[in-house]
Amino acid sequence: MTLVYRQCWTTEEYAQVAKLEQTIWQMGAADAITPHGQHVLTHTGGSVWGAFETDDRMVGMAVAFAMRERHQVWSHMTGVHPEYQGHGIGYQLKQVQREWALAQGYTHMHWTFDPAMRRNAHFNMRMLGATANLYHANFYGTMSDGINAGVPSDRLEAVWHLEANVDTRPAPENPAEIATLLSHDADIINTAIQAMHKIAIPYDFVALKQADNMLALKWRASMQRVMQDAFKAGYQIVDYVVERDAQQAWYVIERM
Repeated sequence: MTLVYRQCWTTEEYAQVAKLEQTIWQMGAADAITPHGQHVLTHTGGSVWGAFETDDRMVGMAVAFAMRERHQVWSHMTGVHPEYQGHGIGYQLKQVQREWALAQGYTHMHWTFDPAMRRNAHFNMRMLGATANLYHANFYGTMSDGINAGVPSDRLEAVWHLEANVDTRPAPENPAEIATLLSHDADIINTAIQAMHKIAIPYDFVALKQADNMLALKWRASMQRVMQDAFKAGYQIVDYVVERDAQQAWYVIERM
């Protein structure tokens, strides 16, 4: 598949971004970023990128805002049309966004993502090499789109060090597991064990919500408590590991 990745500047391109956003997140038009809003954010130091199959068909997008902190940029969303997912388009969008950000003098990129979503965890932590030590409870309030409805909109804030080389990151060294569900009477972090630990997440949170939303809510509350306690104790998420045969997945946390 040959695609063209380019920065968007026209009202027509911005309209495609808004339409694509509605398709990917199954949301109404009122929740998408308007073309006018996209024009303002590009005018004030942000960017809008599109992945185009042809000159007039956008299949992926990435939107970033300038932040008040110098040398930092906020990646509001990156998404790929459902029919085109799984082909590395999202990864390539992040790379062109990274190249643009570095050229503008940005050194760090931030964004939020649902901590219970395995695909997001793999993409952000393992593929891009981002880190996280901030947990935002119900960050967007109640959401009604097809992906986020049914549970509080808790989010991890990822930080991507744009000048770092993810290929040089060492592999996790058998981190001790911290149970996240039904373990509320236990200490969350036992620093006497070792500096690195892992935190379990649901293997398929979307399926879990559909099958048992009450259990999904328990996972959400337990993950919030564990991660917030870990971050307060001086840890950050540095990696993500998965055992597909066993259908288990974990974040790896390490003391900063």
